[in-house]
Amino acid sequence: MTTIVDVARAAGVSTATVSRVLNNHPQVDPRLAATVLQAVKDLGYRPNRVARSLRTRMVMLSPTLQIRGSSSPKSRVVARHR
Repeated sequence: MTTIVDVARAAGVSTATVSRVLNNHPQVDPRLAATVLQAVKDLGYRPNRVARSLRTRMVMLSPTLQIRGSSSPKSRVVARHR
């Protein structure tokens, strides 16, 4: 699995720069962004949702998740989609 470390090495930039490009930070030079995005494409990089959720402590769930063993409406967990 390709990581942002691999992308950074291939593009000759830091992992922070790769992160900024992937998150569409407004202060990234367009030529630098193009280089990073080409490395992303060449390496087949895909973000790892599990790693991101561990880092941000957020989990993307379906709109409602019913807790096993309970049919009570109070047992529902609601998450918003971004």
